[in-house]
Amino acid sequence: MKKIIPILFTVLLIVGCKDSDDATGPTGDPRSLVNTGWELFEVGEYTEALSNFSLASSIDPGYTDATIGLGWANMRVTPPRLTDAINAFESVLRVSANSNDAQAGKAFALRGNAQYSEAEAAATVLLSRSTIWEFSHDESVNRQDLLVLRAACRFLIGNYATALTALQEVEPTFSVDVSTIEGRTQLGIRIEEWTRR
Repeated sequence: MKKIIPILFTVLLIVGCKDSDDATGPTGDPRSLVNTGWELFEVGEYTEALSNFSLASSIDPGYTDATIGLGWANMRVTPPRLTDAINAFESVLRVSANSNDAQAGKAFALRGNAQYSEAEAAATVLLSRSTIWEFSHDESVNRQDLLVLRAACRFLIGNYATALTALQEVEPTFSVDVSTIEGRTQLGIRIEEWTRR
């Protein structure tokens, strides 16, 4: 029995030390995780990208690019996690108000969440400060999409004349009489066509 007690004490000490190592939290290089996350995002592996961004963010909560990745990946997973995306973008914008990718992401996430006035305002902020914005991790998403988003949001809240003006920034030759039901219908159809491009 006297020989067993020191052995048990040693085993408990080792187990105790191992548990305290686990308590330090996740480990890894956040930059490497985020780079891999964006590579996965760019090929459409949004769930895997989200895992990388989440891990990077848990290792370094202040790493802005990880949080931006969280926002965009949350928008692209199925089903989209729009509230999580909005929260991620807003947390970035609190510390980096000029982050164009976070500002655009916020606009798209708010639009998807049917917060049309807020989405229109978020898009307007970026459109006012950048004439050439393009999402660096998906070149098919650019300033034109924000203009169409703004037109759609204005239309959905019943501001038909300003919706037409916004759409004309994309398609200057398009014109309808928004004082008529037929004109508003044509405007809605045209905005939807642009949205699907």
